[in-house]
Amino acid sequence: MSNKISKQQRQVNANYEYFQAILPDILRTHRGKYALLQNCKSLGYYDTLEDATEAARVFLPGKAYSIQEVTNTVIDLGHFSHVDSLV
Repeated sequence: MSNKISKQQRQVNANYEYFQAILPDILRTHRGKYALLQNCKSLGYYDTLEDATEAARVFLPGKAYSIQEVTNTVIDLGHFSHVDSLV
């Protein structure tokens, strides 16, 4: 079980690094939206956290993902900053 968590946490960390790298560019076009990230790719930008979570539930069932608000203010989304398999 700990290997699975470790693998998921590595993916979350990689997603966050990717997000930080693209943040200056996406702030111009997606500020205030929520980015759905998986495997260091942006899968979409959503108006609300709930919309991003629902998209993850529908399109990524049982898979690791990250959700980040597109802002230059550091915030902790708690559970949503990490991994949720929604199983």
